[in-house]
Amino acid sequence: MNLKQRASKNLFILSLLLFINFGPLNAQTLPTAQGFIEDLFDIYLTIPDGQQIESFEKLMLEAEQYKELNPELAEAWIACALIHTLYAGDQINPLKAAKEFKVARDQFSQSIELDASAMKGYATAFLGRLYTMMPGWPVSYGSDRKSKQLLQQALDTDANTMSNNAYYGEYLLGNKLYQEA
Repeated sequence: MNLKQRASKNLFILSLLLFINFGPLNAQTLPTAQGFIEDLFDIYLTIPDGQQIESFEKLMLEAEQYKELNPELAEAWIACALIHTLYAGDQINPLKAAKEFKVARDQFSQSIELDASAMKGYATAFLGRLYTMMPGWPVSYGSDRKSKQLLQQALDTDANTMSNNAYYGEYLLGNKLYQEA
């Protein structure tokens, strides 16, 4: 893993750590959605890179079952999308990774349709980050224009959330917009 990939992965983990402490969420969904995210942290932080796939797959199955039982809960879609994102990042096969990133994109999009303000706009911010990370057409769905639009929407939802600001700052720096950053 090169320095840029490690820095990006570390920013992702930092934002997830902040994500756990969101304050008032839907009380009915908090323990389960947050539980999946905490389990995701445990896997990421305690199991060495390259050995996490089996644990991600097990957690993904459980989270997907929860989401299927609660399709109206934006938090369930967010938890699944986050798991798919880290699972994709641990893949050696680029085609499988691209497929998982697409699943994550679709799940973040569904979460936004259900409740764009869920978890303080995290789905919108992270979806914007995915559009920045992914290559553009014809390889994948990446788009700087779409990324900027989503990241600004996340800030409109909650400008005080560190992850929303961090992802927008990462976008600005990546596009050499130093004055705005």
